Amino acid sequence: MNNQHPEPRKDSKPVIGITHGNINGISYEVLIKAFSDTRIFDFFTPIVYGSSKVASYHRKVLNREDFSFNLIKRPDFANANRANIMNITDDEIRIELGRQTEEASKMSLLAMDTAYRDVLDGSLDAVVNMPVGSSAFRLAGTEFRDVDDYLLTVLNAKDTLLIIVNEYLKIGFVTGHIPFKDIPSVINRELVVRRIEQMNRTLREDFAVSSPEIAVLAMNPHCEVLNDTGEEEKEHIIPAIKECSEKGILVHGPYASDRFFESGAYKKFDAILALYHEQGLLPFRTLSPSTGVLYYSGLPSIITQPAHDSGIPLAGQGEYDPTPTRNAMYLAQKIVQNRALYRSEHGNKHVPMYPEGNE
Repeated sequence: MNNQHPEPRKDSKPVIGITHGNINGISYEVLIKAFSDTRIFDFFTPIVYGSSKVASYHRKVLNREDFSFNLIKRPDFANANRANIMNITDDEIRIELGRQTEEASKMSLLAMDTAYRDVLDGSLDAVVNMPVGSSAFRLAGTEFRDVDDYLLTVLNAKDTLLIIVNEYLKIGFVTGHIPFKDIPSVINRELVVRRIEQMNRTLREDFAVSSPEIAVLAMNPHCEVLNDTGEEEKEHIIPAIKECSEKGILVHGPYASDRFFESGAYKKFDAILALYHEQGLLPFRTLSPSTGVLYYSGLPSIITQPAHDSGIPLAGQGEYDPTPTRNAMYLAQKIVQNRALYRSEHGNKHVPMYPEGNE
């Protein structure tokens, strides 16, 4: 054991847990690459929830014997200037690079369970999920559909606004992972109002934007022409924007997605609300293909995740870019600090994410 004594917590330097994702994928590769730049430890103390034996296996595959994790038993044993790792199990783990297996799936969820226990009891300031894929929940024998479903249950939350983030873009999603045919029946005024209010609050508290400007995309094409406005815009989206504007939120739209991004109009706003998954992800990945981070806003704990899959087909090849993983860590660290600053300026009074009537 490299460190047997608790290290003092430094409020200015967050402690961030990182779940090890799929052990048969690229998670350990990108973590080793990210932590090889030791400047990262100036900003936060990382603790990987995983397996030192699995880490050693990946180090050998990648020929990175020059790198090592600091093995600890508890979060308060973490070395503030090292990449720390906590074993989630003492059992032997079977590694099968390039395969999504039941054992790998169970290890993914065990890491998440352990990290969320620690963030809820205050041992961590935030958690970065390394990707596992929705199929992991099924293979592990759980009833969770995906990460979103898991987070809401484990963190005892009613809802989350998923936002994909990079240095220049923040796109939130009104609806989640639902079939395209179901989107029109899910979109309604109350939901759009709630998402606008959530985005406004998130920008102020978590991204330190004092007067955020939000754009809302349209459901139907050519919506900027009054006669071509669809029923969804007339009945739900436009009234929701008007209601939020009357509350003092700087929200605009609805905008036709194609012209909005093609013209560069997106650059004028602090964040954008897309009505459905592909409407927001397609332009984001086109404009910023390899830097995105997912942020699950509105939860009791700060949760980020690199915006890529578990990299099963590329496992062990040493070709995966660590930039999204590094960005996910930096975003978690920044949100921890922004929230602390917001509370110091506005007091510790809790403002609920879901106002009365939306519970």
